[in-house]
Amino acid sequence: LAKPFSWLTDWILRLVLGIGFFLYGYGKLPLPPKKMVTWFESEGIPAPELVTSMVSIGEMAAGIGIILGGFLSGVLGNVVTRLSGGAVVVIMIGAFYIAHADWFITEKLFKEISKTRSFTINARNVKFTQVFKNYSDAIDFTLDQKDREEDGKKMAIFNSLGYLQLSIYKSNPQTVGSASTLFGLNYRDPVSIYF
Repeated sequence: LAKPFSWLTDWILRLVLGIGFFLYGYGKLPLPPKKMVTWFESEGIPAPELVTSMVSIGEMAAGIGIILGGFLSGVLGNVVTRLSGGAVVVIMIGAFYIAHADWFITEKLFKEISKTRSFTINARNVKFTQVFKNYSDAIDFTLDQKDREEDGKKMAIFNSLGYLQLSIYKSNPQTVGSASTLFGLNYRDPVSIYF
């Protein structure tokens, strides 16, 4: 039943994403967008006039490119679509980093709020009361190896990007499972911290 309309799915995605990105960029005109420049200055982003103008132009160009790529046949259409899609990825990474940094639990945010108070991190049915600096900090190497709690030990650390990461020491996703499966976590499950 749906097979005759399968060609339409690509166009729905292209049009929604392309028009959406174009309108987001167009809404920032005239360049440089004053409110966005002020906001970027307050965030300490260098050359805010240039960066905000590039974001606006990039959003409009990516939107046009995604739609235009559907009209161009062969290699040229693929290249235009992929370059535009790459621009969308770069813009969205910047948006998460700048505009939505509060969606992530960072070490800085954690320390500002905790103020050295005790805490409990709840992730579904798993609780953490300590955050380690490194994986090796979770293991007491002064104990004999047979007495250590090593493989499969649940732990919370701040990863190299400074974000809270719930992990299992020496876990193998192919054999015993990953942190998400062993903790019973699904995408977008809430993680709560109580102080």
